[in-house]
Amino acid sequence: MIAIPRYIRLFLLLPLAWSLSGCSRPVGGPCEYESRIGIARVVAEKEGEILVNFDPLASPFTTGFVPFSATSRLAVAKQPIDGMGSIYPARLEIMTKGSCTPYRLNLLATRHTHRPIFLEFDPAGQVLPETAQQIQQIASIFDELRTLWPQLRLRLCGRSSPAVSPKEISDIARQYANTVARKLELSGIPTERINTIAVAESSCPDSHGMSDAANGVWLCFQLTAKTVPTTVDRDIRKHGSEP
Repeated sequence: MIAIPRYIRLFLLLPLAWSLSGCSRPVGGPCEYESRIGIARVVAEKEGEILVNFDPLASPFTTGFVPFSATSRLAVAKQPIDGMGSIYPARLEIMTKGSCTPYRLNLLATRHTHRPIFLEFDPAGQVLPETAQQIQQIASIFDELRTLWPQLRLRLCGRSSPAVSPKEISDIARQYANTVARKLELSGIPTERINTIAVAESSCPDSHGMSDAANGVWLCFQLTAKTVPTTVDRDIRKHGSEP
């Protein structure tokens, strides 16, 4: 029998892995994922799902567990879009360990809704290295989208641990949001395109299930001037695992 190299076997299994990924329920766990935010371009529609190409821009994946390229056609849940070729901000997570859904892909914003991402700070209130990387990714995404979506804005809402007084919570949370805003401005995003909204807990996306110690900033891509509903991922706090 002729031995088939491992990388060829993985390549041959890729279509099967992608077809399984449309399932909303994980195959098993616990698992680990490598996550990137980038842009998704719609290339096809079929019953129950949309197929897109995902481009992580300046931050390519480092994992080799599941083969992936910018031309891979990845499935995302069916939703209203703006036609073939439409481009949206997105987050792609590729499994690096375990036996779960091979990848998880979500559009972070469309004309009709947006899905926030949480930029985490450490307990001392400093930007984590992975958060700094995400901010650079966001700046790259903004640059790609700004022409196609001329009303594009970024909405920031700070979140502080409730272990301090209400006034301190508000002040610290606003400080977190302003820190991210400054870093985005230094990355080339115009100040007028960044909206730091009220930081009271009721004004931020729902933080139900988050650790009380979680510090950071909620960020939303807002593609149009119209306010649209916000959807929060159940596992937005743990991008590296599935239950």
